[in-house]
Amino acid sequence: MIDVTDATFEAEVVEASKRVPVVVDLWAPWCGPCKTLGPIIESVIAETQGKVILAKVNVDENPATSQAFQVQGIPAVYALK
Repeated sequence: MIDVTDATFEAEVVEASKRVPVVVDLWAPWCGPCKTLGPIIESVIAETQGKVILAKVNVDENPATSQAFQVQGIPAVYALK
């Protein structure tokens, strides 16, 4: 799992997705459903043993990324390949 920011999204997600699938979890600390879904996604991705990367984006701290995905509600999860 990696924490991604607006500044690192291109390198850590877009470029990485050219080699391996990347699941992007857009969340916020105040989001109840995010607190439930987050650990489930982390567990499932961990089972892939590096074949899939989990990128977590805090939407409060990284508004440009959430705007790029046109997020209207969280949690929001996307896969890039």
